[in-house]
Amino acid sequence: PTFTATLAVPSTGGTFTFVYRTSVDGWQVHDLGLELQFGVPVVAPAIPMATIIPSYWWPTDASWDELHAAVAASGLPAEDVIVILNPNSGNITFANVPSSASWALWRDRAANLTSTGFKTLAYVNLCSEVVNFSCAGPAQQGNKNFSGSHGVKAEIDKYVLELGSDLRGVFFDDAGHTGQHTDAILEATSYAQALGLEVVHNPGAWSEDAVLFDAANATVLRESSDPGDANPLA
Repeated sequence: PTFTATLAVPSTGGTFTFVYRTSVDGWQVHDLGLELQFGVPVVAPAIPMATIIPSYWWPTDASWDELHAAVAASGLPAEDVIVILNPNSGNITFANVPSSASWALWRDRAANLTSTGFKTLAYVNLCSEVVNFSCAGPAQQGNKNFSGSHGVKAEIDKYVLELGSDLRGVFFDDAGHTGQHTDAILEATSYAQALGLEVVHNPGAWSEDAVLFDAANATVLRESSDPGDANPLA
């Protein structure tokens, strides 16, 4: 049979299924297989939030105690706070740099952070030409050699060797998202993630590379002390 029906939906809305009965077969119930929602507000999915601290401090610096105190006072769970260990701006594969004594201090700090619930990342700079502690330009952001005794892979391996299970990820500074060095940055990202490490990219500017944006666990979209006026939803 063919029929139409008008339904009154309760103001509270809800989820409804649809059946029909006719006298043709003795009023048996037939399920139309429909399940529709009416009047139910759309709720955006929850987005996990975390805080990344560029904690470029010496492992025995008092700033670490201040960080612990600040996080405790804020009520923010320590497991939602990511800290970055930066022994030497990423230059850690040269002889006695850092020294054995320094690495012992970094291991102690990493172990302390882990025991108190923080997530620890290690600093790796992907710039192929650093001048006065800054990358020479966008053309050099991301094309540091991956292989070699002082390449990106060697630095990641050194961190894994020294920090062990207290290392949770790597922070790739100068990971340009301009599309100029997508393959090189993706190679470094994939290698770290294959080791079970999380990867954060810092392109230093708004990402223009969807491949790298999707590949990283997180991407820093602004470097400043204020939030700026960029609108990611525009």
